[in-house]
Amino acid sequence: MMQKDRKMQWFESGIECRVAKSDSFLTNISRGGYALSLDEALDKAFNCSSDREDIKKKIHDLCIDTCVRLDKTGHHFAELGIDIAIDENKKLYIIEVNVFPSFKGFKMMNRDTYLSIRYTPILYASYLAGF
Repeated sequence: MMQKDRKMQWFESGIECRVAKSDSFLTNISRGGYALSLDEALDKAFNCSSDREDIKKKIHDLCIDTCVRLDKTGHHFAELGIDIAIDENKKLYIIEVNVFPSFKGFKMMNRDTYLSIRYTPILYASYLAGF
């Protein structure tokens, strides 16, 4: 989840990894998928610990770059949910960018993160309105 702060700067407010149930390729929580933290997902997929921080940095950099590029379109985005896939060679692919992202996984994983994510767009909107 990428969100803008009161200074109109993008920051990563949370990462939620979706995993499909065993007999499906759909990761939607409503279709039986479930949410994991990034560390849990990387361990599950790659058993990696040595290059974990490198993968996390690449994901972060890709998300920031995507947000900055979308800002250049002239639209006001307060938050973006960027769906990323990682292949077996640990190459990243953007699947889609959601302007109205879902928060269900965050609610399941960490209520404090969920509440913070829900509140942050209000701070950004109040800044735009001059409050």
